[in-house]
Amino acid sequence: HQTDASKAESPGDGGGVRFASGKSCLFVKQPRDLVRDLRSTSMRAGVFRAGDTYPTAETELSLPGCLCDQLAVIANEPANLPRPFTVKGGFHLLDPGDDPSGTLHMELTITCLGSFSPTHYEL
Repeated sequence: HQTDASKAESPGDGGGVRFASGKSCLFVKQPRDLVRDLRSTSMRAGVFRAGDTYPTAETELSLPGCLCDQLAVIANEPANLPRPFTVKGGFHLLDPGDDPSGTLHMELTITCLGSFSPTHYEL
């Protein structure tokens, strides 16, 4: 997901750029499988120039806390979905040479939207 930073600049904000937009991803997985994958794979967020395929800078996101409570709620009370799991803060960006190149302030929210069972009908 790319945003045109030239339209989102906020002068007087210490040279920062505020994107004010987000990206949503739908994970079609059982919650326990998603949590297992999130724990075993490092998540990275990158800053890209328009048209580039390699990041100008990136950071590795660690997911503090445990999502186990959310899994227990889903297993025990499927009608009462747990609160969203949120990680937010400033993440230090590194350029391709591993030199510090800024800070990315962002919020990552993981929400369980429940499940559904498709039923196929024939006429």
